[in-house]
Amino acid sequence: MDILDNRTTHKASSGSEVKELKIEIRKHHVTPGVNVLDLVMDIDGEKLKLQTQHQDGDPAFQKFAREFATLAKTLSEDVTFLGRPVKHG
Repeated sequence: MDILDNRTTHKASSGSEVKELKIEIRKHHVTPGVNVLDLVMDIDGEKLKLQTQHQDGDPAFQKFAREFATLAKTLSEDVTFLGRPVKHG
């Protein structure tokens, strides 16, 4: 065990599975100044497909985009592409 890594890991139960998790933010292809948010999830048998549209100046959409970018950066720093924790030290 790595002394510097104090994270607790748990094995997923046999029924727990992430099949798809996709978040895409893009400019609307027809309407200038409109952002489109596509969210697709298939986790533990729960399927969700959602698309919303937001103006460029929508503060709630801008806050979501900033928070998601921060989360994505954090996740990419802590885990390798194989899902193994990165050793810090």
